[in-house]
Amino acid sequence: MSERDTQAAEAALQFLGQTLDWLEGHHSRWAEVTTHDLDADERVNAIWKLSGESLAHARAYVGMLQGGYTAQTWPTMRAIHEANRLLGAVVDPEEERIARRWLADQEVKQSEARAAEERETHRIAEQMKEAGLDPPAVDVAGLSRTVYSGMSNAAHHRRSVVDESVDAEARTMTYGTD
Repeated sequence: MSERDTQAAEAALQFLGQTLDWLEGHHSRWAEVTTHDLDADERVNAIWKLSGESLAHARAYVGMLQGGYTAQTWPTMRAIHEANRLLGAVVDPEEERIARRWLADQEVKQSEARAAEERETHRIAEQMKEAGLDPPAVDVAGLSRTVYSGMSNAAHHRRSVVDESVDAEARTMTYGTD
């Protein structure tokens, strides 16, 4: 990587770290100032806990990148993506069933979270049309599936992904930082 690219990557990681500092500060402050029962089986707790989970994984991801790890970050990226898809479904007042199931410590599959995301996208598009606006012609569900598929391949150690860590000519493999 060129010196310029290295500096840009370092600046981006510093910015991400500062952004996480800011988000974590607001997240923790909410818990400090609220009188809300954080153990209650309520949507607000699901939102607070899942957003904190996402922040924690994001912090680990940035730390790995700052430490020089790249290929090894795929499972963490997938965990962030999964937490965010689930969070999006739990935040949506139209998805009461998903919030109730999560609060009851029942499994909510990623396919269910993606389906909720797709339903929300369609509702927003309809609202935009009703307001006389043209909704963007983007296949959100397709994009989400594509992103998730790539991360799943890495998290499930598919050969094509593992091969990215192998230099067959030099007969070496990346075991840690790249």
